[in-house]
Amino acid sequence: MIVADASIVVKALVAEPGSEQALAALQMANKVIAPALMFTEVANVLRRKERLGLISSEQSVRATEHLLLVPDQTVPDNELITDAMTLARQMNHSVYDCVYLAASIQSGAVILTADDVFRVKADQNGFGHHVMTPPAWMGRPPVAAEDLSRAAAQYEETLRHIEDLRRPEPTDRQISIDNAQILGTPEIFDSFPYQTMLKLLREIDPNERARLLALAWIGRGYGHTHWPSLYANALESAGVHFEQHADYFIPLMKYVQLGLEKFGDVADFRILRFPDDN
Repeated sequence: MIVADASIVVKALVAEPGSEQALAALQMANKVIAPALMFTEVANVLRRKERLGLISSEQSVRATEHLLLVPDQTVPDNELITDAMTLARQMNHSVYDCVYLAASIQSGAVILTADDVFRVKADQNGFGHHVMTPPAWMGRPPVAAEDLSRAAAQYEETLRHIEDLRRPEPTDRQISIDNAQILGTPEIFDSFPYQTMLKLLREIDPNERARLLALAWIGRGYGHTHWPSLYANALESAGVHFEQHADYFIPLMKYVQLGLEKFGDVADFRILRFPDDN
């Protein structure tokens, strides 16, 4: 979930430096929130670009049509303006930007912006965690990823230990023990690494659980361009049905770091296309 400010939406609608990152960030977000002010601000920028000859009138019209498709939720300005005025006084900054910050604080969602002045000002006034650029937001490890990676390594070691303990004495007939057999034993469910991962996964937001699962799938073999469909599929397992799928999640957590590494340069993450675009 993100709050999209006008600077990001403009880049998503008009080809310019940073457009691909803006597009990818909007696609990665499971929900895009915007204050009503965003429509007017973006339309004003589009009209200025048209007037200056930077885009054609046809491009401006199409971008305006696409603009209406960007947010999943629009927050009325009258619900934000009081908080925005308070923030503007506190930060000695424009009310326009603070409307987005108020939306972020009220919703708990991070603002995605291409406005470095706003980002720095927010950071200087203690609101830096509310404002991020697309590369920083897309490249951030999911919540608890580092702890889960450590627990996953311990989990794998526990599996090997249990397998060694349960391996029968050599006989003339070859007998193999697979992970399914090991997972069916109480030892693994009671083990510290298993319980640690289960606790971490239960405590984090379902959207973060979905990110972890989608990253694990990428680490296991999918390419990062499959992210939209992988994330959408992961959301179903990571939400209210998580407890039913916990035993599926846990063995996959060892692939999360590999998934992060496969993303590489987020500038190459070209996956969002608006309707009717070529």
